[in-house]
Amino acid sequence: MSASDEVSTTGNTLSLYGQSNHSVQGTESYRRPNISASGPNGTRPSVLSGAGKFTVSNTTIRAGAMSAVGGRQIIRSRGPEPARYNEQVSTDNFTHGTSDPTVLARFDGEISNATCGLGSFTAVGGKQNFRSRRRPTDATRSARHPNVLPDRSDIPPPNNGRFDDGQYAAIAGNSGSIRVSPNVLSDFRNVHAHHLDLLPGSFCAVSEDQDIEYDVDDQQQ
Repeated sequence: MSASDEVSTTGNTLSLYGQSNHSVQGTESYRRPNISASGPNGTRPSVLSGAGKFTVSNTTIRAGAMSAVGGRQIIRSRGPEPARYNEQVSTDNFTHGTSDPTVLARFDGEISNATCGLGSFTAVGGKQNFRSRRRPTDATRSARHPNVLPDRSDIPPPNNGRFDDGQYAAIAGNSGSIRVSPNVLSDFRNVHAHHLDLLPGSFCAVSEDQDIEYDVDDQQQ
């Protein structure tokens, strides 16, 4: 992540640590944190809504990560596109969903030793859009995997220490009057986040679209 990455939202937005970067040295624990925002048509996007304990150690949570967004989330990255960009954002042709998109429901375990890419482990009520100045067209993920990694005590390992941008996202693909309540880590038991770098847009519940824009800095190539 570049220091000049920008995150903006529409609608009500709540985050565990506010809208700035937060680095946890040592250990912090929270009982029933329940990050929930007001979305359109009475929807309630939420992160960590459960009766369990959330523990964070030696972890950096970037601005725009671990947030409940009652509207749209826009992330502008100054870093280069990820190497696996084409594979991760290929368009999916699934029927739009009316059930709540969910990631890591009822999780009980540890997530550790990884960088979590932009928009990874995120539940989106609208679409997840990826844009780049170097590409003539946008890539959109729509109505993909409504229930991602439920009932787990661990998660699959990252690729070379990093979960790719948009990896393990649940996307409803809705627009207009059809609204759902995205949720991440709902009904969790105990979660330990250890030695992670959560990039903007990761571990978020977004009522409308999540837009990730790569404004590539040639000096970083």
